[in-house]
This record gives sequence, structure tokens and C-alpha cells, in this order.
Amino acid sequence: MKNKYVKWAVRTCLQILVVVLLLVCFSIFFKGMYLIGVPAPEDVQKAVISYPQAADEAKEVTDAEQVELAVKLTGFLRYSLFEEADEREQPLITIEYHGNDGRVTAVSANRNTVWWKGKARVIKDPDLFINLTEGIFFLDDLAAAKTAPPQPEAGVRAAAGGIEYELYQLISADYGYVGDGSFASGSGPRLHNLLSDGETEELPVIKWNDDFSLIVPDEVELNAIEVLNREGERLFGFYPETISRYGEELAADGFKEYRKYFSELPEGTYYVAAEVYREGDYIQEYDQYECSVEQYVFCMEK
Repeated sequence: MKNKYVKWAVRTCLQILVVVLLLVCFSIFFKGMYLIGVPAPEDVQKAVISYPQAADEAKEVTDAEQVELAVKLTGFLRYSLFEEADEREQPLITIEYHGNDGRVTAVSANRNTVWWKGKARVIKDPDLFINLTEGIFFLDDLAAAKTAPPQPEAGVRAAAGGIEYELYQLISADYGYVGDGSFASGSGPRLHNLLSDGETEELPVIKWNDDFSLIVPDEVELNAIEVLNREGERLFGFYPETISRYGEELAADGFKEYRKYFSELPEGTYYVAAEVYREGDYIQEYDQYECSVEQYVFCMEK
């Protein structure tokens, strides 16, 4: 009789164990695998949270409740065992857990991927970890960023006779993210459009001087310099390896030689456009940059 009860107890325990294992397997399959090896909150002395897009400096957390929250956030980084992560992606947030024993454990993530113990994994619940971390630790930083006045973008300027001039900006083309996984491009006016429409009254007028120069900031890449006459006909085009002069192509570094050709122009009124390429925000989810092509234009009198 005793053996009978023992066998029943063993069989029941095995059945319970099988059910538990099945439930765990279903949970992992549908909800994702937990990060294994995350330190317990009581074993963490401090947490250092880095989120460069929200704050320039990392946040150091030492309060016990805040440390516990930082550790529990890893529970929202359950990952798929069967999907392959995109290795080209980059983390947005990194949390370092500094243990009482001096060891440091780090986890990084963006909205779709978690990096843990040297491997990238696809997160089962996208966005949740980022949204929670923002709400708990970076709410004030994000609010301040939204209310801060936007910094003006550096543009091309001109200098002549010891005076610097702000030039008239035209957005000739742009390409940007519009949401829902979509990008859109647009086009705008160029210098020849202003001339053909007679809209030149807002252009700065610069008197030619031998010390004339264009000031191109590091944030943009110079593509071309064009010189047009009053009728909108192109006289010169200066490019990195060529110069177009009255339709004739010359092999030369146009960006080094343009002042020489400017000085040789006869007296008169000319219109100049410095065209640049500007790289904008990086849209991490789609591995693409927003960008624009801009012209900085002015009237030059000799």
C-alpha cells in the first residue's frame, strides 16, 4: 500500500513538472526569453543610465528604490529565441549595474533590439523598454528638449572688405521621414528660378573685393558654386574637379580657383549660388539619414 502511494505521489509530481515546463515553454515562445544573469537589486550599488538622445550626461542612480526600478526594467527586454536581430542597428539606451562586489553588468537596447552578453536579440515587445525608461528617468530632459528654442542651422556666409554677410537660403531639395515607415522627398526653387521670376530684391548685395571668400561650415558639404548674369544665363560653374566656363569644361579644382575667375569678371552685376548638401537626422529604425540640398545666394557687384 505504501509503495502505491509513493508511486502516485511521484507520478503526480512528474505531471505537475511537465505542466510547469509546458507553461514555461509557451511563455518563452509567445512572450520571449528573460535576460539570464541580471543582478538582484540588493546586489547593485548603483545604476548608470546613458541616453545620449535625451541627455548629454549619464544619470547615476544610487537610491535603493530607483536602483530596483532600473533592474526591473530588464523584465521588459524579453527577446525572441527564433528571430535574427539586425546587426546594423545601434543602441539608444545603456544601463550599467555596478555591483557591491565591484563587477559591472551592462545591457543596451533600442526600440527593437537588446544587446546582452555580447549578443543582439530581437525584443518581443518593441518600444516598451524605451518608453518606460524615458518616463521614469528622462521625463524632465525630454520635456526640456521640446520647449527649448531650436538652434539655427549653420549656413554658408560670404566675406568681403572685412565684412561678413548672411546669404539668402533656398531649400532646393529635401528628403525626410514622415512617419509610419515612410520617407518623402520634395523640391524647391533655385537661383535661376528667382531670376526668371524677378524675385531678387531680398538677396544681399556684396561689393566685390580682392579678399572675397565663401565661408562654408563643417556641418555641410559644398557641391557647386554657380555664377549667373542678370538674364539667368550661367557663366561659370565650379565643382570639386572641374570648372564650367561659358559651356567649356576645364579640369581643375573649382573650389580653389573660383576667386581667380571672380576677379577676372568684367564690371557688372552677377548672381552667385553656393550649393551644399546637408545630412540631417539619422532614422535608426530604417538605417537612413534625412538630408537636404540648399543654395545660398547673393548678388555681386563689380
